[in-house]
Amino acid sequence: HFIIAPQAALAVTEACLNGPFTYMDLEFIAAYRVTAENVNSQTTQNYTGEFIRLNASLGGMTFGGVDKTVVAGALDLSSRVSAVGATPTVFNWGAASVGSPGVGELQTTIMLNRAAVADGPYAVTAGVLALDEDGVGTAALDLDVNADAADDYVDLGVSVQRYGRVLVENALGPPERTLTVPFIAQYYNSLVGGGRFVPNVLDNCTLYQSTAPDVDFGLDNYTGALSVGETVITNASSAAYISGGGSVVLSAPGTSNTGSVQLRFSAPPYLRFDWDNDSLTPDQIPFGTATFGGYRGNDRIIYRQSR
Repeated sequence: HFIIAPQAALAVTEACLNGPFTYMDLEFIAAYRVTAENVNSQTTQNYTGEFIRLNASLGGMTFGGVDKTVVAGALDLSSRVSAVGATPTVFNWGAASVGSPGVGELQTTIMLNRAAVADGPYAVTAGVLALDEDGVGTAALDLDVNADAADDYVDLGVSVQRYGRVLVENALGPPERTLTVPFIAQYYNSLVGGGRFVPNVLDNCTLYQSTAPDVDFGLDNYTGALSVGETVITNASSAAYISGGGSVVLSAPGTSNTGSVQLRFSAPPYLRFDWDNDSLTPDQIPFGTATFGGYRGNDRIIYRQSR
């Protein structure tokens, strides 16, 4: 059998270390140690070389997950947990840090897939099973994912998972001045107001590009007297989100160039959203409308109502 134990300091490495958290549909890393033992629960010293039957091409690793803080103490998320990548698990048998044949240090890239409808956040306890090419399985399981009083996996540690999106806000200003268009990272919180998106102020790690195509204009969405090239992106805030947000600055188009333009943000797939409210279409990149000019009103009038 195999005995699996998480590597304490490296058990779960979140995608956003500064959070720490991971957006759903984004990879996080689990590091753990696998020991091949004989029937006397002693390390099998000859589980080395050609006798290794668990590696990138032989045997397999199975993963699951559960949030123990919701739904009567357990929400089985195993159907959404998977190892990802061309080589999801890196095997290092007999590593120098281990100092013994029959013991391996493994590292797997794991993902919690987004659901069709926004949900979470979750504190996902990730679990693993090993089964080698000869049918040798894992002993000493300690993680029950389906609340049936029987352990299903070995506990690897907890990953904080958030369903994320980026919101690009609309902005309005005079055509004689530059216009700042803010954007903000959000995550869905089912515990707030019956469930809604809230600012993800812990996001100080997501990177973006300040030039096309990552931030660009929708060339077919100019309105009024505003035409292509009359306003351009002149600046974008830091290359990483700061407290979950940032901004893009548009140049002043000039007094007579009033109108609007759509600012589209090519956010990564895990920060896109169903902005068209059509479940049959893929999630879209965020966008906002920048408007130059418009009726400003009288500064002395606070509110007016017709009777």
